Amino acid sequence: MPIFLFGTGRCGSTHLQRLISLHSTTWVWGEHEGFLINILQGMHRFESSQCLGETCFGDEYFADDQELLKHLLDGVGNIAWLNRLSRSKLRLEITQMIEKMFSENLPAGYEDWGFKEILYGNRNEVPGDLLEIFPASIAAFIFRDPKETIRSMLTSWSPKLLEDENNSSALTDQFQNCAQKWKNM
Repeated sequence: MPIFLFGTGRCGSTHLQRLISLHSTTWVWGEHEGFLINILQGMHRFESSQCLGETCFGDEYFADDQELLKHLLDGVGNIAWLNRLSRSKLRLEITQMIEKMFSENLPAGYEDWGFKEILYGNRNEVPGDLLEIFPASIAAFIFRDPKETIRSMLTSWSPKLLEDENNSSALTDQFQNCAQKWKNM
């Protein structure tokens, strides 16, 4: 059963990742730059394709090789959209691919997998998609007061700016950059 940790950055998700991995049989992998966004958006694009819906999904001649070949040879219909991959088959393949990516090579003694990612949130549907395709999964959404998040970003990434009292414009710029980054997560 996978565990998904979603956070806003500087919210404690790494600490929770460590706690789960150290005190359970679930290994929680770290961030992966949000690459599942494009994969899952592609899945939705395929599933909702009007052209595929009209020309391929549910057509009987795709099940029989001879009928499929005859369709191609005769040039009947829109042969440019010939495709045997169904909506449900693609979803199953993507689910298996995600599971394989994160469940292979678990450290010895670990049975389950998970990951944390701060790039999945209000700008995309990844958390909902993952909970849908992994219905037995557990998800934790970790939040922190935005001011504390930005303060933590500045403390971790720009400590010299905080120490220099003569650098107020640079500190203001960095604060605004951190605020924008936090807002976009």
